[in-house]
Amino acid sequence: MNKGEILVVTDGTIGWLSIVTSITAQWYGSNNFARLVPNDDLDRGYLLAYLSSPYGQFQLKREIFGGVIDHLTEEQICQVKIPVPAMSVQHEIGNPMIQAYTCRDKANQLEDEAVDLLESKLRELAQK
Repeated sequence: MNKGEILVVTDGTIGWLSIVTSITAQWYGSNNFARLVPNDDLDRGYLLAYLSSPYGQFQLKREIFGGVIDHLTEEQICQVKIPVPAMSVQHEIGNPMIQAYTCRDKANQLEDEAVDLLESKLRELAQK
């Protein structure tokens, strides 16, 4: 996965979204994601916010097909109508989305550090 790609689940839990951050860029993704790379006139955070909104979710989920497992194609995702305001408005909406994912990465990192510290202290106690 590449940093900045917007991921959309296309099989199963349709419409779940995320953005690839510097942390998650090191991970592997399945083929059950569509990877969206917006062009230069669309802010990534704005696109993520729009697709996460009821307006974007309705458009994504109206195209679901499949009997047992829901599916959505990349072609169907490309049919979503996205209003494109001025770039300044897109940044105003998109920047907090990107910041939220950055904060989520930091929170996960702090949680991992706390668990590592706990495990280290428990091993010390067990050796006494």
